[in-house]
This record gives sequence, C-alpha cells and structure tokens, in this order.
Amino acid sequence: MKSSFIKYFYIIFIIITIGIIFTSCGGDNNIITPVTNNPQNINQSTPPPQTITKHVAGYIYATSGQGSMAENFIILDIPATGQDSFPAQMSGYLQQNYPAEWNKPEIQEIYTQLSDEMVQWKPLLQYKSSAQLFTLYSDPPINVNSDGYFETDVPVQSTDDTVGFEVVLNDKEHFSVNRTSFADLLTSTGGTDGQLKSCSKTVFALPGGITIFKIFATAMNLKESCLTFSLDNSSIGTITPPFYLKIKGQENFSIAYGVFKAVNNASGMAKTGIINAKTSNGVSGQNIPMPVEIIHETVSISGKVFSGGSPLIDGNVKSIGPKSFCHLDTEGNYILPEVFEGTNREIIATWWTDDAGKRTKHVEIRYVDSLNGNLTDFNFGVPPTPTPTFTPIYTPTPTYPPPTDLYYEYITEKIIEQKILWQEELGWEQGIQKTVNWLNGEVIDTPVPLEIKEAIREAKVNEFNSYSMKIYFKSGVIDGITDPNPFPTTVTNTYLQNSVITTSGQAGTVKNLRVLMLGPAAFETGDHHWVFSNIKSSFEKNHYTVTRLGVFTYQLIGGQTPTPSLPPSLTPTPIPDVMFFYPAFKEPKSGKYIMRCSVINGEGLVRPEDFTHMGDYGVVYIMAHGFTNLLMACPFYANDEQLNNWITHVPQNYWEYHEMAFSPFYEEGEFTPKDMIYYRIIALRPEFFRAYPQNLSGSLVYVNGCSTWELHDTNKVFPDAKVYIGNSGWIDIGKGALGAYNFFKYMLGEKNSFMAPMSAREAFNKVSDMFTINYNPEMDTGSKNENDNTYLYTDSATVIMQKK
Repeated sequence: MKSSFIKYFYIIFIIITIGIIFTSCGGDNNIITPVTNNPQNINQSTPPPQTITKHVAGYIYATSGQGSMAENFIILDIPATGQDSFPAQMSGYLQQNYPAEWNKPEIQEIYTQLSDEMVQWKPLLQYKSSAQLFTLYSDPPINVNSDGYFETDVPVQSTDDTVGFEVVLNDKEHFSVNRTSFADLLTSTGGTDGQLKSCSKTVFALPGGITIFKIFATAMNLKESCLTFSLDNSSIGTITPPFYLKIKGQENFSIAYGVFKAVNNASGMAKTGIINAKTSNGVSGQNIPMPVEIIHETVSISGKVFSGGSPLIDGNVKSIGPKSFCHLDTEGNYILPEVFEGTNREIIATWWTDDAGKRTKHVEIRYVDSLNGNLTDFNFGVPPTPTPTFTPIYTPTPTYPPPTDLYYEYITEKIIEQKILWQEELGWEQGIQKTVNWLNGEVIDTPVPLEIKEAIREAKVNEFNSYSMKIYFKSGVIDGITDPNPFPTTVTNTYLQNSVITTSGQAGTVKNLRVLMLGPAAFETGDHHWVFSNIKSSFEKNHYTVTRLGVFTYQLIGGQTPTPSLPPSLTPTPIPDVMFFYPAFKEPKSGKYIMRCSVINGEGLVRPEDFTHMGDYGVVYIMAHGFTNLLMACPFYANDEQLNNWITHVPQNYWEYHEMAFSPFYEEGEFTPKDMIYYRIIALRPEFFRAYPQNLSGSLVYVNGCSTWELHDTNKVFPDAKVYIGNSGWIDIGKGALGAYNFFKYMLGEKNSFMAPMSAREAFNKVSDMFTINYNPEMDTGSKNENDNTYLYTDSATVIMQKK
C-alpha cells in the first residue's frame, strides 16, 4: 500500500446502490479550511456555515441487495414503480424522441435491468420502520411517508446548489445518500442562457451494473439547448441519450437524466472513461466532462482520530463506498467497512473538541494515491505527547518518508504556491530568486512554515537556467521546478562557428540495424505528435528492427475542460498509456499545482531501466526534457509498482524529481505564473550513466531536448558515441521534433523521391538552419570530425559509401 498525504478541496458525496449507482448531485461548495499535520495548526476553529432555507422533495428507497452490498439508499425525484415511474417515463421519452436509439439491443438491456432492479426497491420505512432521514445541517429527522415520499424545508449553505442526505439505522449505522436538487428547480421552465452543471465530478459503476446520473441548470431549458451525452471510450459500456421526466404531472427540462451501463469486466482490471455532456444552443460550447470509473472491490479502513488532548465531543469519518461513513466512538476510534478501491481516494475526518468551553471544529482530509487493500492505523489529528521518562541522552537520527511518498509532492506544492505569488508580483526570474532566498531563511518578513522548514535543507536557483530552481530535502530527495521561458530566443549554431568542419573521414555506418526510440516526452509534441511514429516507420521500411518505448497517448481526468482548444494529442484514445489528474484550468486551484500521472496501459511505457542497454543499438533516438546535468527518464507514474521499486532501491544520487510545466496547456508567450500547472518527472543524473557504462562507439545517438548538448559536452554523458546530436540551451519542443524528423529523413534518403541518402554531416547541415528561433542543434562526430561520413544502412547508402 502506498503512503498517503494530505490535501484540501471541495467535498463531494456519492452513494452506491446494488447494481445501480445514482451519482450524487453537485456537492458542497464550502472550501474546507486547510489544516496540516503540524501540531500547532491542527486545532483550527471553523465558524458555523451560513445557511439559508430551501424546499426539498423526493422519494427515498432502500435498494435490494446481496452479500456486502445489502444496505444502500437512493433518492429519486419520482416513484421507482407504478404507471409514472422512473423506468416508464424513461422508456416513453426515448421511444418518442430517440426511436433509433431506443430499438438498439444495448438500450433495451439497460431498460430491462433498470426495471427489474427498481421493482425490488422498498420505501425507507417499509424496509426498516426505525430508519431516519437527515440532511447534513438538520438535527431533527425528516418526516418520511410510508411510500417513501418526503417534502420539507431544510437548511443549506447559501452557496449550495443541492442538498446532501444520510440515512441512520439503529441510531448508529450511517449511510450517505445521493444529493438532490431543490424543489424550485423541479418546476423551473428554464431558458437557454443558464449555466450547465453536472451531478457528479466522477461517475462510479459496478461491473455489469448501471448508473443513473443527472445534469441540471438553473434558468435553462436543456432540451432547447440541444443537450447531448457521449462516451469517449465505448469499450467500457453503453450510455443512453438524455431524457426528461414529468414531475407531479408537469414536464421539466431543467434536469436531464442519463443511464450508463458498465461492461461486465470479469478480469478485474480497472476501466475508465469520460461522459461528456454538451449543449449546442444558447450559451454555446458548454461541455462538462464526467470521469467514469468501474469499481470492482471494496476494502476496509480503520484507525483513530486524536483530539490533541482536548475532550472529544463528537465526530465522524467518511469516504466513498457502500459503507463508508462512521461516527467516532468515545475514544475516537472508527472503522469504514466498505470503501471503494481505486486511485486518488480521499478520507475525510470531521470532529469537535471542547477547548476551555469553546466548541471547536476540525477537518482533515487524507488522500490515498492507490487504495487496493485494507488499511489499519489510518489515523487523524495529533497523537498525544507521551509522558517523558528519564533516558540516556542521545541525538536521534531523523526519519523521513521514503522517496516515493507523496509527502514530497505536498511540500513542493506548498513552495510552488508561494513562488507563484512572488512571480506575479516580481516577475518570473525575480520570483524564483525570492522563493530560494525565502527557503534559505533570508526573507525575514515572511516566515517559512514549520512543515517546510523541517523538510528542506536548502534551495538553489539553477546555475544554468534562471527560470529553474532546486529544492534539497533533508532526506536526500531533490526536487526541481522549471518554468518555461516565456520569451523567444534567437540562436546561432556555435558548434559550426567555432569548429573547422571537414568531411574527409572515411565513409562508414552504424554498428547494426537495431534502433532504440525512447519518448518519455513524446506526448508533449502537440501538433507534431505524428513525428515519433513516422520516424519509426521510416526505419522499418529500411529493414531496421525498432524498439519504441515512451508515453504517446494520455487522458485528462478532473477539473474543467481546458481552453483554448487542445491539440490532437489530448484527444482521448480507447486505451491511453497514462492518465493525468488535473485541477480546474486557469481557475483557483486550492493549493493543487502538480498533475498526478497514473499508468493505464503499462505495455510500451519507458522507464529508467530502458536507458541501461543503449549500447546494444546502432541508432538511439531520445525525445525527453533535458538539462545541463539531467535527462528525463519518464513521468513519475504514481501507481506504477515497477517504477516505485526502482526509486526505492537505486542510490539516491542517480536521479531527481522535477516539476515540469505541462506544455500542451500553454502556447508560447500566452501564460502567466498563476496559470502554471506542472507534472512530475524522474530525471537521471550523470552518476546514473556512469554507473551503467555502455559501448556506443558504433552508434548514432540523437537526444532531442533542452540542453542535451551541454549534458554531453559538459557532463560527458554518451562521450564515446560515434555521432552525437543534442540541442544547446532552451528549445521549442515542436521544432525539435521536426528537426529530428527531417534529419533521419535526409539520412535515409526519404526526404523526396530524387534525393540520395546523406551522411550525418550532410543531413545535420540541412536541418541546423531550419529555424532561427528556439532551435539550436549541435553535433559531435569525433575530435577531428572523423565520423562525419557516417551513413545509415540503406541500399542506396551502400553504393555511396563504396564510392567514397
């Protein structure tokens, strides 16, 4: 089980039913007051929320169940059974408005399954006469009729769009229930200019199960606005078109419903996708993506909430799953019997203490990156300080989390938050310099928080790049932060200027017909995403055996749809290589600045070990972020056991973390510090390459990234390559990709039908002047340029070499 760390943002409540999951509508818009594991900050008083009264109505049911899913509860706007029931109205609307879709077998299967399951549901009090229904802010229970209907006024926060509920059984078992809309929305006639809202940030489904979800809008007629639903990954299931219900006999087009049926994925492998809800009329371009996650297992989580020595009044712990809510006992203990497995799972603890007669509220959220087994001793709060006893005096050795722990990401994000504030005030470079001075204790008027001070040994501005800084943790972990240079740079080829270039060397070729292509940053080439595959095809047409590893496709999960329009490499694919979890684009990020990368399809991904056998290949092409003393190996795949095992067991001076700007979001010169969103990479140091010496004397090595010439020239990485090509200083990643593409095309004689294959020097001279802005390739063919006449194997090149 991977370690957890703390983060804070909006609370979302979701409830599962047997076979059917009804996604919770909306969520509290209340931002949780940030607290940390620091004992001096944990006891923060939270003022009572400002509430208003809203009218709510609906039908509350207990679903039928089996095994561990026996007790689940759901609220509908209309009855589950009868003449005007939910299934009956769904079928009537789809038959009339989407006859072709209705007649599809998969839609018929959804309707049949929905009807069969709903007929087994029982109104709440028929299920258990002592059951009670509460809202989040009301102490007295809500009156529920025998048919499950309730209607009342309840307190909600003034910023809420929906109401959250819970069911209590036997005065001790608590179950979260899906949120529901206010009653005034049920009678809204709407227009075309309202704001589209989703009922859930994430849609959860069981294998073979069905999920009901809702899209709603105030002052908006969704039918007239041409609302549509689409599923980006058809391999995970089926989705119905949007349909609308009559509520108390009145048509309502402010709330749209949809049903998703998940595939019965018996393999147990996680499946994900995105449901897009889009309007094309009224306020144009509104689109809400709802990530879909198919759940297979539940796990238990248990632990204790420590009150820091103050008397504990009350409290609870909750997460997402069928039995994922628990009140604390008098000692602060809790157990959540059934929480959904999955990534980025959050567990929320809320408790009240008596501090000298004052009732103080505490909220803490712990985040588990990959929840795939039972958790014990998962504690919150501040454990009491043990009573000191006399022991011999000694200096203990500090213990720090392992390098894979997301503690380091948490600390770095806190630093990024302060860095961005100063960059907005002072500019990019000056903001970085002041952040470094601050971490080193040189900014007196802004104290460094204790949690950062205890973690960081020192910080430095990168001596080769004033847009980059390094953080040195006391544990030995190093984390860099690099901002993109926002200004174009005009460059000239200094290698050609300062060298006497001759081509008198004997003609020769690389040592074999094997090619290694490593593309850890290939997914960032935007409009030039085709380059990597095209280079591979060119080699294969000339009888080379190509090994291609990298990150080529990805999916974005979370936040809002980024604007402007994203390049083709952002288009979701059926099985992307990785998934990035990102905050709302260009919106307040609640302290979240680093997008987490998780593996979806691990086959063909690049990892650090793939850089240890380059000597086996005649041609090596690498597309990666580079630095004067670092080379990117891969993104940090947070859920990848193989990568985490490598990080844990290799010497710590072989690698560093680095936070890179997620370049597909940014166009040259069109971003400010507050827009920055980063992703974490693993970067290899020169010590790594010296630990794995390789014979590259017969190889052509092309490393396409920033400062990869300095990596070779200054730090002697790949010193014995027969031909080495890298870039000097900062480059545009798209231009670098095109440069490499044309270089190999020239060498293989594929640039056009009448051009013969070129030597390395001839091809390099062709591409070195392609661009004058943000592109500066350099080439090393030996101290006397004796390998200028190196060719790649082709039938035509053999003839040319014989002539030379």
